[in-house]
Amino acid sequence: MEQIKHPNYNGVDLCKFLCSLLVVAIHVNPLTSVHWLLNYGVVNYIAPIAVPFFFTVTGFFLVQKSDTQAIMKTIGKMLKLYLLWTIIYAPIAILQDMDGHTGFAAFGGACLTVLKNFFCTGSYGHLWYLNATIVALLLILLLRKCKCSTTAIFAIGVALYLIGLTAQSYFGLIRPLQNIPTVWNLLKAAQNIMPTTRNGLFEGLCLIAMGMYIAQKPTRLTLRTSLIGLAASMLFLAAEILILVKLDFIRAYNMFLGLLPATYFLLQTALRLPLPDHPIYKKLRAMSSMIYFSHMLVYTIAVLPLESSGILTNSLGLYGLTVLLTIALSAGIITLSKRKRFDKLHYIYHPTR
Repeated sequence: MEQIKHPNYNGVDLCKFLCSLLVVAIHVNPLTSVHWLLNYGVVNYIAPIAVPFFFTVTGFFLVQKSDTQAIMKTIGKMLKLYLLWTIIYAPIAILQDMDGHTGFAAFGGACLTVLKNFFCTGSYGHLWYLNATIVALLLILLLRKCKCSTTAIFAIGVALYLIGLTAQSYFGLIRPLQNIPTVWNLLKAAQNIMPTTRNGLFEGLCLIAMGMYIAQKPTRLTLRTSLIGLAASMLFLAAEILILVKLDFIRAYNMFLGLLPATYFLLQTALRLPLPDHPIYKKLRAMSSMIYFSHMLVYTIAVLPLESSGILTNSLGLYGLTVLLTIALSAGIITLSKRKRFDKLHYIYHPTR
């Protein structure tokens, strides 16, 4: 199997780290104190490429573990990661769901909600990514058992992604179906089972398969060509968002058509960045995982109280403090995990590519 040959993947590790900071920006709006339009651009236009990039990187390196047993091992590691972070976030999720109510009924209902979300959408906010990755990998195993090639899996993923768009940024396309009660009630019933199409079936499969396709079908793109492709894709994405806003189509700023070529060229760019080997990139790889998983914990426990009390209200300050504390926590945990006494800590960040 032919694969892209590179002396290292330092550019991928660097881009993963930068994308983890974009994920923080999605949850802690960084520029509302500067100008709403700047914040809108960062949160709804630039940052949405972060998670698709993570998916695609997973697919790219999955090809190097192409046998069924290795993929099952990856699923097992992701499931362990998902379970550990679910346990960590469970107290916060339960308290938020109880919303000030007390008593066994409120507590029990909140626990059931967390359990339901664990299987359906993600046990806590950003943990949907782990849920979606596991589901997508299981689907890939199933499709491979059906003798589907990587190209066929990618094509199926794209078709499902296009369907998923209609429940997100292209919701305006199906809004007229409200006038057909039977169809609309059917869609609402489906939504009760699958609240969002931002999941492993409609998004994760497509993007992970894209990464696999890039690894198996290497191109002769240069860094310059990749950058031009990335810039053109981002311009297309900007035009797409403007048109969809004008048409009042958007239900959620999560999935866009332009994100597919943008993610493709971002990975191609990352693969071609001429970065010499240095230990920092391995650290950034681990750090990007820890930042992604822990930033909402840091924000909820340490930063949100400052915001709620009025002690710190500047959006840049809130974002900067969240990033600073998250990096400090991440660095501390990663450092501790290198010691034999605390080596089990590496299970909560699992710094694989």
